Parts: sequence; C-alpha cells; structure tokens
Amino acid sequence: MLDGDSIVKGCIDEGALALIYGASNSGKTFLALDLALSVAAGQTWNGHGVRGGLVAYVAAEAGYRIQRRVRGWLDTRCGEQAEPPLVIVPRVVNLMHDVETVAFADFLTALASRAWWEQTIPAVRGRVT
Repeated sequence: MLDGDSIVKGCIDEGALALIYGASNSGKTFLALDLALSVAAGQTWNGHGVRGGLVAYVAAEAGYRIQRRVRGWLDTRCGEQAEPPLVIVPRVVNLMHDVETVAFADFLTALASRAWWEQTIPAVRGRVT
C-alpha cells in the first residue's frame, strides 16, 4: 500500500528529484522508460507499488526514436488496455536556462490541466507507433 506522498513506494516521493546515472550503454534509458511507463500505467515497478498518473518523459537523447521502445513496452505490458497517460518530450530541456525552464514549467502545468488533457489526448493517442 502506498502512503500519500509516494509515486513509487520506497523509491520516489511526490516532489522528489530522481537521478539515474551510469556508464554509457548500461541500460539507463531502458530503466527510466520502464519506470516512466509503469507509473503512467499504474503498474507495479520492480516489486514496488506505484501511484499511476500522467508522465512527461523527456527523451533528450533518443527523441522520437523512443516511440518504438514505448510501443514494445505497451504491447508487452498493457495488451489491449487503453494507453497510459504518457507524453514524450522529444528534445533536450535545458534547465540551466531561465527562459526555457519557465517555458517547460508552463508546459507541464498546462499538461496537468484536466481540461487540456481531455481535449488533446484523444486527438494524439494514435501517434505513438
């Protein structure tokens, strides 16, 4: 059972900053994507309970190429279920640049808006191929 502040029990709490680091080609992208999709789908992640919800995944290195991995994960883990609320940001977000940081924060705020979500997602749901 999750407490009120957990996104991933024992790993990530609401409002926390999480960092994945390691050597080149060590599986960081697969780990991050599995985590992000598990949260979006509300599925247990590596034995940890998850509070599901909207995820914005910044694919800084893979860009749109990440969509093939997403499709494979969804086909394997979700089957015929509705696709989870995942938005892929296919570019680097420079959080050291004030203007870009504010723009990204504004984007995330708009993304979290239920009205925006309900109006936009049905139109883009089929775009992940």
